[in-house]
Amino acid sequence: MKRYSAEECAKLFRTAKVYVQASAYESFGVSLAEAMACGCVPVVTNRYAMPETVGDTGYLTPFNNPPALAQATREALAHPEKGLAARQRVLDQFTLEHRRRLLKEELAFVLGRELE
Repeated sequence: MKRYSAEECAKLFRTAKVYVQASAYESFGVSLAEAMACGCVPVVTNRYAMPETVGDTGYLTPFNNPPALAQATREALAHPEKGLAARQRVLDQFTLEHRRRLLKEELAFVLGRELE
């Protein structure tokens, strides 16, 4: 299996119109966010963190439902403008500062005290 560099992956994402991830399980999907940042319309299964990552910028399908996945992919291909919304969502919602703040809030909750 060929391994791609970060630059090669970004180039591939930028030439794609749609990114499909039909995972059974995925925590925060870094590949999903990278594809969205490059303007791909996301098509994902409605499981775990993927719906939260996609928001209303892509298409959610039931897991293990190939006809629904195919239909969602066709819809995504018909609406490439949603890729701009997906990119904007990543820029707005998943910045390093945003992630840092959320992690700090979660740690404060687990520890039962505010962090400096």
